[in-house]
This record gives sequence, C-alpha cells and structure tokens, in this order.
Amino acid sequence: MVFTASKIELLILGLQVRLQTDGLKGQYKGMIDGFIQTFEREGSFALYKGVTSPLFGVALINGIVFGTYGPTLRWWQNRRQQSGQTPSRSSHYYDVFVAGAVAGFVQSFVCSPVELAKINLQLQKDKVGIMGRPAQNAGRLYTGPVDVMKKLIRQQGVRGFYRGLNSTLLRDVPAFGVYFASDEFFCNWLAGENGSVADLAAWQVMLAGGSAGCASWIINVPFDVVKSRIQGDSITQPKYRGVVDCFTKVSKEGLRALFRGTVPILIRAFLTNAATFVVYKYSLKSMNRWLQQEE
Repeated sequence: MVFTASKIELLILGLQVRLQTDGLKGQYKGMIDGFIQTFEREGSFALYKGVTSPLFGVALINGIVFGTYGPTLRWWQNRRQQSGQTPSRSSHYYDVFVAGAVAGFVQSFVCSPVELAKINLQLQKDKVGIMGRPAQNAGRLYTGPVDVMKKLIRQQGVRGFYRGLNSTLLRDVPAFGVYFASDEFFCNWLAGENGSVADLAAWQVMLAGGSAGCASWIINVPFDVVKSRIQGDSITQPKYRGVVDCFTKVSKEGLRALFRGTVPILIRAFLTNAATFVVYKYSLKSMNRWLQQEE
C-alpha cells in the first residue's frame, strides 16, 4: 500500500511542479492536460524525473519530522506543567501546533535542497526516445540530483544550495503545525467523547492522517507556488529577486496563479499522509508492546 502510494505521489509531484511553474505561458489547461502533453512530448518517464532526490530524502525528512515532534511536544508540555498551568483541550492543540511548527522548521534545512534538486530535474524538457523513454542526454543540463547540487554550489556557493530556503520555511513552519494539530483533532473527533484515540481502526487513522495532510496544504499552496518558482528560476538570468518579489509577480498573473497545482497537491497529500500516519502509529504501538514485554 505504502509503495503504491509512493509511486502515485511521485507521478503527481511531477505534474504539480509543471503546473506551478507554468506562469503566463498557459501551456497546461489543468492536471489532465498537463499529463497528456508531458506524455506526448517527453514520454512516459518524464514525470518521474528527479525521483531519486525525494525517494532518498523522504525517509530522512520523515525521520527528522517525527523525531523532532515527539521530544518537542513532551518538553513543551512538561514546561507547562512545571509552571503550574492546568492543561486543557485547547492548550493541548496549541502544544501540538508548536511542536509541529518546530519540526517543520528543522526539516526545512534538509527538505529545501532535496526539493531544489527535484524541481530543477523536473523542469528539464527531454525529447522522446525509444519506448517512451527520454533520448540520451537530450537537452539536459543536469544528469541527476548530485549533479544539480554540484553545479549550483559551483556557480552560487552555499547560497545556491539553499536557494528557496526562506520560502520553504514560510511554507513548512505553519504547515507542520496545522498538520499535527489537525491529525489530533480528527482523531479525537473520530474517537468520540467516550472513545479512545488508541482504539481507532486503521481506516480511521488513515482518514485522519489524509485529512490532516490536506488541511496543512490547502493554506500553504501560494507559498508552495512561490517556492517552486524561485527554485526553478534561471541561475544566470533570474526573474525573481526574492520571496516578496516573486509573490508580487505571481499575484499579477491573477489569483488563480497562486493556487496552481492545488488538485494534484491535495490528492498527493491525502494518499501520502494517510499511509504515513497509519505506518507511524502502528509502528509505535508495536514498539511499545515489545518494550513492555521486555520489561
């Protein structure tokens, strides 16, 4: 299930980047049209360009996110108890939001360069070769994610490696706060007043996780569009001078431009986070049972 969701996610991710960076050219009318045009012009493997970067990066990023979130939440709640504050449901959601935001901040320093490599590889236009595969080195500036990083560092130094970091932080700090707080809310809602979150069925955990993923993304699509534009911008002749300049120029294309790629984003968000949370929570359950048996 997780493997299938990952393959679908990578396919949708390719469409998302192309739609967000389309700009005023209007090459794609929507998600379906983007898929058809890419398939016809560049072959069936075009939307999987740059997958090496997120494939290897996603495990590290998820490890950082969940590894930061848990300890931060415990520290924040202990701090609240030591100060004599009485915990409430609203304060719990606030604590979860803060811990999620901290996790989003920390993971941004890994996520930003991973997505930078992915976007630059995705935006390369290949000529179609045999069996729908791209022709050998046809119109390619980069041969892979490592090559992207080497050339960016060579041309711009460390600043090039972290191009788009500010927009990544603006997107991910609030997004991960909403992400974990939303999951907590949906889990409590599904459990009911007298139920326990620990007793939720797998489908309920997936529904809560997928819904939390959509909630965290829907408020941050404009920041994601800005980030994609900045990271996919030309190195030699940049169109954007920074986050504010990019946001201003994209806004002039119309409100719709700030929400390009929303449909593939939400589809990807639900599938990915439904799988992520069910694996995460059931892994924790199994680990806790094993630790109890050892004691």
